[in-house]
Amino acid sequence: MEKLTSFVRLEKELGRCDALARLSCLLPKNSQAVAKVSHHLKLSNHQSKILNRFAEAQVTGTPEMSVKDLHQALYGAGRDVVVFAILHSWAHSNLGAEDREYNILLSNAENWPLPTFPVQGRDLINAGIDAGPELGRILKQLEQDWVDSDFTRSSKELLETARTLKT
Repeated sequence: MEKLTSFVRLEKELGRCDALARLSCLLPKNSQAVAKVSHHLKLSNHQSKILNRFAEAQVTGTPEMSVKDLHQALYGAGRDVVVFAILHSWAHSNLGAEDREYNILLSNAENWPLPTFPVQGRDLINAGIDAGPELGRILKQLEQDWVDSDFTRSSKELLETARTLKT
């Protein structure tokens, strides 16, 4: 309950109110518990999915996160999950709403435009890679390379890499 109290206090200081974020304070980070509560409270599929992703996510949400780590967390876990993690961490820190580092982190998390992976399966097929498991493996590797580059590699660079990954 202490977790919820500090979370609500922070939310009030920030002028926010998110019932789902508050609920996330009360739930263990356990998918089965989330499923039970979601069913019992008749949450929407979307709400359940957010809580489930939050329960499974390994996002710290602290100002020590590098910009690259923040971007990767946003892309991988989703904006809601990362914002929840930041607010949880901030509330637990007992720093007030005026904390500069948390404000910057939260602002970056809420405002960074989520990128779209610039390569699709058909691009690999057009580059001469046969459809099937190999295409899936290469596509997954390219996406990881793109994420590792902090989303800076172009589709042209990724397709050049794809040709070298072809077995």
